[in-house]
Amino acid sequence: MLTIDEYQADGLLVLKVTGRMAFDTIHILNTRLQARLTFHPPGILVLDLARVEQVDSSGIGLLVATRNAMNRHMGRLCLCGLQVRVRDTFERMNLLNYFAVYPAVEDILAGHPLQEAAESSALSAR
Repeated sequence: MLTIDEYQADGLLVLKVTGRMAFDTIHILNTRLQARLTFHPPGILVLDLARVEQVDSSGIGLLVATRNAMNRHMGRLCLCGLQVRVRDTFERMNLLNYFAVYPAVEDILAGHPLQEAAESSALSAR
């Protein structure tokens, strides 16, 4: 099962996704994204994945296609709240540097640096 809650926050369009982003559920997110990107694409689209427990290759494919569509519209896709299992999937596929990944929506609103940059500096301080 996959559910999506949508809200606006300081000019950002946030889609809060819950469930599994897998072959049998990804059409739900795809339909919502197509509706938002076709007529009035936002400047910044945030996918809050804090409640996503799994992303398979079809989910990754949709995220890549969405990032490319946002780039074509001169917009930006941000991901946030990656759980450990999802983050591990992104890491194994070398996608953490491909996407703008933040710890939470609040970090995007506050203009905090990307999660990777923040983690790198924390590691080098050790």
